[in-house]
Amino acid sequence: MPLRRYEKHFLALWVGQVREFWLDNRLTQEKLAEALHLTARSYQKLERGVHQPSATTLALFLGQLTDQEALAFIRSFAQLVETARSQEAPDATEATPCLPEEVPHPRGT
Repeated sequence: MPLRRYEKHFLALWVGQVREFWLDNRLTQEKLAEALHLTARSYQKLERGVHQPSATTLALFLGQLTDQEALAFIRSFAQLVETARSQEAPDATEATPCLPEEVPHPRGT
């Protein structure tokens, strides 16, 4: 299955997490944009989901998180994909989960 099919899931996760991150850490959008090597305008488009982050931007964002938060972010996306795959499968038993059932949500929410 092409991974492109799951981009909307990633974008939804990204938009929620990036906004939550700067709010929780009392940063401004401008400060986070600077940390991600983006202009404020480019960052705002990413946060609104107008554009997807590049691999570099994603790596820089994950670098801002603790190891536990970064892992939770990655696992949350994998769980979203696995859920979407199981809903697409003609027989839900054909979809094989690749993660433990209890995956902590990033940022403890």
